[in-house]
Amino acid sequence: MEPSALISRVKSIHLMVPNPGHTVTIGYGFTGLLLEMEDGRIMQHCSTDPIQTFAEITPSNDHYEQLKALMKYED
Repeated sequence: MEPSALISRVKSIHLMVPNPGHTVTIGYGFTGLLLEMEDGRIMQHCSTDPIQTFAEITPSNDHYEQLKALMKYED
């Protein structure tokens, strides 16, 4: 039987929430989880529906570099 899914390691988990007193704006706002995978991918889950799957944020996304910078800043 062939596997129907792959398991990948998560490097870090981040919770993104709006901070009204923060002075830096990145023009990208959502509340939800960001997973930074060991292979470099960034996955987001910004739904209140726990059944909703994670979606990959690719380098072609306008906010990809901003999110990577925020995740690095948090560490």
